[in-house]
Amino acid sequence: MKYLAMLFPAFILVIATACQTAKVLSTGEYIEVPFQTLNGKIPVLKVTINGKTAWMIVDTGASVTVVNAAVANQYGFLVAGNLSASKTEMASLAGTTDLYATYSCNINIGELAIKYAPKAQNMISLMSRIKEHDKITIVGILGSDVLSKYKMNINYAAQTITYPASKRSADSCP
Repeated sequence: MKYLAMLFPAFILVIATACQTAKVLSTGEYIEVPFQTLNGKIPVLKVTINGKTAWMIVDTGASVTVVNAAVANQYGFLVAGNLSASKTEMASLAGTTDLYATYSCNINIGELAIKYAPKAQNMISLMSRIKEHDKITIVGILGSDVLSKYKMNINYAAQTITYPASKRSADSCP
């Protein structure tokens, strides 16, 4: 019984510590948002898209933020059709791909409302492989456009992303 009494406070400490990692913290000067990793390497961040919880890969090498066009109905946003005015061609190591404009795709990271419309692409193949392997549904990629605009810093050791509290809602698009 004596050992049980000693273990109980430690158990409470472990639970409290685990619960804290899921919260967005504010130091007044910076907002800190926790992330998880895929395979211990690739950061994935919990966001909301039109009020619904979603996961996005954080990719500093991606020049634009992209959402999976296949989940547009599920998350309540629109993807422009094949109109040439709404289409952008993007080059990558794998070749070129078309990205489409989105409408009414409101992304929040913690309390930060991203004032920027992401591009859309059909990413079913990539996302289904991630879901099969890592058991998590990814709906997009958070690119350097958003990371740099909101002055976000990635701390891999603490598994957090921080951004200045004063940038909670920037008014203009990049």
